[in-house]
Amino acid sequence: MSESSISSNIMVRGKVVPTFFLYSLPWVLALLAQSSAGVVDGIFIGQYCGTQQLAATNLVFPVYSVFMAISIVFCVGGVVRYAKYIGENDITKADAIFTKVIFTMIFFSVIFVAGGFIFNDSVMKILGVNNNVLQYSQSYFNVLLAFVPAFMIGITLSSFIRADGNVMLAGIAPMFGVGINIFLDYLLIAKYEMGVVGAAYATGASQVVALLILCGHFFLKKNNLRFTKNIGSLKEVALAAYNGSSELFSEMSTGVIILLYNRTLMQMVGENGVAAFTIVGYLSFIVMMISYGVSDNLGPLVSANYGAKNKKRVIQFLLCTVAFVFLVGIMMVSVLSFASENFILMFIDKNQVTANEVIKLTLDFIAIYKWGFLLCGVNIVLATFFTGLHLPAASLIVAILRGFILPITLLTYLPKIASLNLTGVYIAMPISEVITFSCAIIILCFVWKKRSKELT
Repeated sequence: MSESSISSNIMVRGKVVPTFFLYSLPWVLALLAQSSAGVVDGIFIGQYCGTQQLAATNLVFPVYSVFMAISIVFCVGGVVRYAKYIGENDITKADAIFTKVIFTMIFFSVIFVAGGFIFNDSVMKILGVNNNVLQYSQSYFNVLLAFVPAFMIGITLSSFIRADGNVMLAGIAPMFGVGINIFLDYLLIAKYEMGVVGAAYATGASQVVALLILCGHFFLKKNNLRFTKNIGSLKEVALAAYNGSSELFSEMSTGVIILLYNRTLMQMVGENGVAAFTIVGYLSFIVMMISYGVSDNLGPLVSANYGAKNKKRVIQFLLCTVAFVFLVGIMMVSVLSFASENFILMFIDKNQVTANEVIKLTLDFIAIYKWGFLLCGVNIVLATFFTGLHLPAASLIVAILRGFILPITLLTYLPKIASLNLTGVYIAMPISEVITFSCAIIILCFVWKKRSKELT
């Protein structure tokens, strides 16, 4: 990349609102497409395979979120450093961090695949999979394991491609993958009756297709991503991971929360409760993907302007992102207030024996759980904002509160209150988001004083 092209980089030169949408919308649409593919998986499984197999896939999801979390922690931390180097016009270091992060992902993906197969039975026990759904959960998990490298490398490469300016390709690639996923869902689940195994193959194939399309970036003239032998110290990879550590907990929190809910509901109401939460989880996943989509782009945008000492633009990008995710939360609450039952029936055949109980549990769940959507996106954005300012400790505090300390505490004690029972399960997430938001605002007020002085 030439010096002139760096100095005119849109992240530090373009108009704030158009730049925000230019970087965010393609990735948001891509993640929405990916999450909608998961929803389509759930529709096919729920309609053609029943609530038992639907619950089985949700029991496995926490492990998959770990794979995503490890990918995010390195690629977010790495991309933030990459963007900072670009803002400082240091191409050598930018190439080095790109090379190191990609090869780190290859290493971890191989380790995870091997560990997943070797410790398969132990993983199922940790996830709380009982004998009724063990066969389904295990079959689904084993197929997905084979595609973990494509999944992890694809996430990482997509982030760097977006930072390199090719936001359209980063958005288009997963969309093509989603098309493959939906087609194979129909073919393998509806037509050939392969059940959850068919869903796993469809998901894996979509990830391979997306990765292959992303690799096309290296053949374009405008490509500035370069592998280099001069990678420097590997310590920088650890520093990148530390800076992106809040994203590790943000992503892992999805899996941890699902694991906690699954275990609690399995004990209180059995598989029907897990099936109900699976449907709620699809709604939550959509909101999360939109929030991660804009927050993932906020990190590089803030970091690049932080490196270029553009204080005003840093604030403007934060405000744009917070306003966007809060609006999404309002829209989701509104939709669920008027059309929740229609959404539920997309996943359940009324003729199934357990349909009525699952529908009732899901409606009760949504009535309370939906209010957490107002702040969950804002909390994700604030954690990423701290990362963009190279304040990993502040970011980590927010992520740990939201993803571990509060959910674990609330889900452990609220259901034990006799007057709450299942209501204690439903209100845990909204209460967690409110407390996290309060703490994040206090931290922001404290750390911004110091950072703002560095940008003047």
